[in-house]
Amino acid sequence: MSVTGIEYNQMRSASTAWSEQADEMEKTSKELAGLSVSGLAPSVQHVASSFMEAWSGYAHESADIASGFADAISTTADHINDADQVSKSWLDRLDGHLGPTR
Repeated sequence: MSVTGIEYNQMRSASTAWSEQADEMEKTSKELAGLSVSGLAPSVQHVASSFMEAWSGYAHESADIASGFADAISTTADHINDADQVSKSWLDRLDGHLGPTR
């Protein structure tokens, strides 16, 4: 736990979960983009193709958003850790100035 009460492991776990979600959404995007509509009736192929293209794009956008969340959480955890190290250093210095343990 950090000096500020933040649980690093929970933040890292959340970042990993968002990263995994991003990977799944990117995989879904590629799968949707690669689907063939040739087995459908010619009268609906254009609509089906447009549908798959749109949803592939939505999945890709979702992957980008999830990746952004993962990066933001990870960066925040890093900054909190850095701040905690500085705080600990200052507290250690202060402790050293207080004299022997009473």
